[in-house]
Amino acid sequence: MQRKPPLHELPARPFLILAGLLPLAGCVDSDSGVTAEDVQPPDVVVFLVDTLRADWTGPGGFDKDTTPNLSSLAEQSVVFDQASSAAPWTLPSVVSLFTGKHMAEHNVVHDRLHMADATVTFPQLLQEWGYQTVSFHRNPYAGGKWGLKRGFDQATLTQRQTGKSELAEFFASITPMPFLLYVHNTEPHDPHVVRKKFMQAFDPVPGEFLKEYGELVDVYRRSTREDFVNKNPLGTIDNTEVQEKWIRRLNQRKEQIRNLYSVSVRDADDHLGSVIHALKQEGRWDNTLFIMVADHGEELGDHGGWQHDQSAYEELIHVPLIVRFPQDEYAGQRVSRPVSLVDVMPTILEAVGCPLDQPPMSGRSLLPLIRGEADSEMNMRVVSIRNNMKKYFKPYKEGRGDLNVVVRNGDMKAIFNVEPGTVELYDLKSDPGEAQDLAQVRSEEANAFGQFAARSYAEMLKHSDQAQAGDLNEQSAEVLKALEALGYLGGENALPDAPK
Repeated sequence: MQRKPPLHELPARPFLILAGLLPLAGCVDSDSGVTAEDVQPPDVVVFLVDTLRADWTGPGGFDKDTTPNLSSLAEQSVVFDQASSAAPWTLPSVVSLFTGKHMAEHNVVHDRLHMADATVTFPQLLQEWGYQTVSFHRNPYAGGKWGLKRGFDQATLTQRQTGKSELAEFFASITPMPFLLYVHNTEPHDPHVVRKKFMQAFDPVPGEFLKEYGELVDVYRRSTREDFVNKNPLGTIDNTEVQEKWIRRLNQRKEQIRNLYSVSVRDADDHLGSVIHALKQEGRWDNTLFIMVADHGEELGDHGGWQHDQSAYEELIHVPLIVRFPQDEYAGQRVSRPVSLVDVMPTILEAVGCPLDQPPMSGRSLLPLIRGEADSEMNMRVVSIRNNMKKYFKPYKEGRGDLNVVVRNGDMKAIFNVEPGTVELYDLKSDPGEAQDLAQVRSEEANAFGQFAARSYAEMLKHSDQAQAGDLNEQSAEVLKALEALGYLGGENALPDAPK
């Protein structure tokens, strides 16, 4: 992609010089023959589906038609087949998406912390450059007082998922100048509350199961974080036997839950298609950089567990990352090299030609990979970090600990479990389900991965931001209500008896 001039170098057009957007206008020699249409930076849309596994999508090879719109988008885009979320739950992962920093660098490791005042996000940089910036987020962790409203002219915590109709007012209010639109939908996060229009699209899900599943996930979630809710050290309450009973109940419903998850993914894809349709109707699609991504995946019994944040296995960190460039440039490419959500920020800034100074970050622009300019030699890199400070389940605590650093090198993946001091090693090409740990038979290689993970993590801590202390009580009543609806809050009341 040809690098476009900074916005302040654009030729001025009277209808573009609007109040509050003067940084976008500038002067170019009129004899140059360059027009504003030739050089105007693209609109940027980041469309995030919360809790979406890569392997549950068409581009990820799923055998059901859950994502027809995403599959169509992939044909016009660059598909990153080995993209990892920066963390296995929303808050630290989205902070990483917005800052290009790993969790060890931004330090927002749980929801009683928020970003340091000095931490810079890509919406801030685009806003400072002159972009119109708007966020519609269904998950409160993408806004609230955690710092993720930073850089947005308007940030709305939505009461429903965002599609074409929810964007009507947005399109009516924007100017012809470039905009950044962030959409954060949550259909797969709680599949029992999705629209019913796709309930018969796959294996039928009985209507009465929706209520049962909603109640089941609620009590299981609350059982995992009793200590966090009560502000006790994790492990003060060892309710492992209770959790194991709820896990058995979930395992008994595995096929129904998976079918329901497929329905929720199809519902999310429908909203994706409607947003793309709206961009086309408004005449903005041709010059739009459109990034579709997820913040993390979801365990559906894969390694014996459920929901998210309990491990760093692929069902939780392998996410779709699809980048559609203006005019369908680079369409049809598939990139197999491992990448991370921390790479999104530098990719956006390079793609739009933002001239502002960028803060230090671990993320790398993906454009050299796309252009074939990157070093062909594979190198180790940290792609994801799990730092659990909310849940306690004794088998997980003893087996993997609370801090896990994920390193990739080609098809190889290592998980450095910091507290027990162990390394798990997997060949994802031959073992995508991570069923065979190769650390024993390839001990030298596993040790090299572990040493790299330890050094990298320690280096991140040396220059990490100082996240600001806070408390959930600082959040608005609206935010707290939305968090409770998504299952992040709750647990203050006594749990029901576990099933027999």
